[in-house]
Formats: sequence, structure tokens, C-alpha cells
Amino acid sequence: MSSIGATALTPRGAAALAEASFRSKELPNPLAVIARVDWLVGSAALQLREVPRWLRGPDLLRLAEVVADNAPADVGAFLAEVARVATRDQLARIFGLWFELDPSSALDQLVAWAEAGRVQVSEAWVRDGLELALGADERRTVLSALDLLARDAERARNLAALLKLIEVARDRLRPAEGRDFTVRWLREVVAAAPVDRDGESIDRAVSVMLEVLTDVPELREGTRELELSLILVDRASAEPAVALRGAIDARRPKVDIATRDVTTVTEALEATAERFPDLIVLPEAERSAARRGTGSVKKAREALLLLGEIAQRYATGELDQGLDEALATLPDFKQGISDSSKQQYRKDYARVLPDGRNIMLGPHFDIGGEDGRAYIYIDPMARRIVLGHCGGHLRGKRDS
Repeated sequence: MSSIGATALTPRGAAALAEASFRSKELPNPLAVIARVDWLVGSAALQLREVPRWLRGPDLLRLAEVVADNAPADVGAFLAEVARVATRDQLARIFGLWFELDPSSALDQLVAWAEAGRVQVSEAWVRDGLELALGADERRTVLSALDLLARDAERARNLAALLKLIEVARDRLRPAEGRDFTVRWLREVVAAAPVDRDGESIDRAVSVMLEVLTDVPELREGTRELELSLILVDRASAEPAVALRGAIDARRPKVDIATRDVTTVTEALEATAERFPDLIVLPEAERSAARRGTGSVKKAREALLLLGEIAQRYATGELDQGLDEALATLPDFKQGISDSSKQQYRKDYARVLPDGRNIMLGPHFDIGGEDGRAYIYIDPMARRIVLGHCGGHLRGKRDS
């Protein structure tokens, strides 16, 4: 076999001989055969693309290094073939070789591996590579890397990390793409984050949302922008929450409940709040009404109108009867919930007033539809009625 060393092998011949060597275990080491290839002849690496299908383990990585050293022009296509059969551990080394020779192509491939689940974003080298990909020339690569890192931030409920990615998105993407990325991922991360965690980041997110809303002339029900804005109002500190609430109100379509039919429970609630400003409507009531959709709008409108009238007269001291008697005129009105429900399902009923006080909802009435209920709180100190839920029946005795 010594004549092999003196023979100028073609790439195709070297590939065939190397495979025969690998399979027979008698011919010279396949890497020794491959090393004899004249790498300056044609697309040697492309001719050898079948080799990774039968070479395994350390020899596979060594082959990648040989190709990288001798045929850098072909290394991208060849390493892609090596990667097809490489283990997850070997991919880190392959990416390193690839990045040294062709960073742009290597970053594109890393993004593809992460999207396919071949590597995990939680691995340090993958995350580092994806952060480098944020500076890629190809916009699609940037957007894919942003989405992968944002998904990792969502899994970790890391709002601060997401806000950094949003800055990159607004700088590197087209305005519409950056806005879509911001709203989509802020909604996912903010909704998943614990209420009492990272208040500073929540307030920063409000600032970001206020900038987004400058390009949104109207906020309609069911949009991600409105849903996210309401969540942020509920989570933010007082001053940012007031600013965002003002931006929301300025962009919502006006509905006059007295002169026009409404088509959703949300529209009925909005119009009631507009007509009776002394009724305090919490964000949780708005969100639950949005989930209610179009069910039994007529009955909901009538019940909410009556509640609004009672709230206004209670606030101004103009009730012709006691508050209890007035509330009893609401459909299927109940004075409160059981102590066991308050203890077992406390989170369902707990709310925070705009001034920071913690309250528990209790009195409730029918708003129509299947299990439709509105839950309120009476604030005797401020002489206000607070609407904290306007949707389905909250959990109680029947759920125990």
C-alpha cells in the first residue's frame, strides 16, 4: 500500500479509497488517504460530501479540520454535511471551525440549527452565537435570532433581557417588523411574569408601549396592542400607568350607549364607564369583558347601565333609597361570597385599587349569557363602586 502515498489522488478517488479503508480496517487510516488529496483540484470538499455519512466520532471532527485547512472555499457546504450526522456536542466544534472561516454563513447555520431544535438556546455557546447573529447583514437571520432569544427570555420570564432585544429589533428591523416583534414578545413575557417582580422593567415596558402607540391611531377590541396595554396598566407603578391609560383612552373608538347599539360586552362596558365616570372600572374587568365577546350584549348593557346609575348617585349622595336597596335591583344580585370561597379562591377575587389599596370583590350580579357575572366592591371611604370583573362566574362553592 506504500504506492498510495506516492499517487496524486483525485478527490473522487480519495473518497472511494477512504471509505474502503474505513470499512475494511486493513487499508491505511482513511484520514491519511484523505490528506493525500490534491486540495487545489476542483471542488474537493464537494466531491467528498458522502464521507461524513460513514465516518463517525473523533475522525469526523478531524476530517472537518482537514477540509477547513485545505479547502476553505468549500468548507461551508462540506461542514453542513458533517453537521447532518454530528452529535450535539460536536456541533459546537463544527460551528467554531465554520465561524473562523466564514462568520456570516456559520451564524446563518447556527440559527437554522436552533430553529430545528438541534441545539438549545440555553447553551452558552449557542446564546453567544445568536447574539453575534443580531449583527448579521441578512435581515431574516437577525429576525430569527431575535425570536429565538426572545423565546428563551420568555421561558426564563426575563423581562429585562427582552427589553434589550427590543432595542435591537427597533434598530435593525423595518418599523412594522420591529413593532410586531415588540408587541408579540412583550405580551408573552409580561403575561407570564409574576405580578410583584421587576417593577422597574415593567415601567420601562410602559415607556416602550407608549412609543409603539404613537403609530397606532386606534385601539380596537381583540388587538394584541390593547390587551398588552391593559396588562401593563395593571402591573405598572402609578405615574406610568396613568400615562398609558390616557394613551389607551385617546385611541379607543367612542361608543354612545344611549344612541347606538353595541355589539360586544366590552363596548357596553366602555360606554357605561364613559357615561358614568364615578363608576371605577379596573383593568381586570376590561380583560374579562373582552373574553366575553358578543354573548348576551343586550342584557349586559342593561345591567351595566343600571350599575352605572347607582354608582353615580351613590357618589353624589343622590340615591333615593339605601345603597343595599339600590343594588338589590340589579339582576340576580348577591350580597357577597362565602368565607370558604374567599380563602380557597382568594386570587380570583383579590384586586388592587388605583391608589394602591388591596381589596376583595364580593357582591355580584347577572350580566346574561352562560354563567355571566359582574363582581363589584363598595368603597365607603371614597363613596365609589368598583367594578373588578365582568365576565364568567368566578370560582366558588360549586367548584370546591
